[in-house]
Amino acid sequence: MRYGVIVPLTASGVRGDLGDAVERLADRLVEFGQRDRRLLDFGIGANATNETVDVELTLEAGGPGDAITSSLSCLRAASQAHGSVAAYEVIDEEGLTVRPLERLFV
Repeated sequence: MRYGVIVPLTASGVRGDLGDAVERLADRLVEFGQRDRRLLDFGIGANATNETVDVELTLEAGGPGDAITSSLSCLRAASQAHGSVAAYEVIDEEGLTVRPLERLFV
């Protein structure tokens, strides 16, 4: 089933512009999505004032718990491949949003 997961993150250790760091993260997510077909799409929004980043992932998963685990795994892999230019941490796990999307693709 398809799920949309929104993961609110903080970015720390950003060298230079947050937008550039987010762009590099997006590039890694594209590469990750080419290798792992569970990741179908993503979107990223950033707020340079408080160094927060919201990542919305659309992915195939067996259930809501699997969707969260897969999303966090995907983001971890992408940020590590990113070269640790910025460290991304989940702001608040209760801030994670998961919703089934199957009905949107009928």
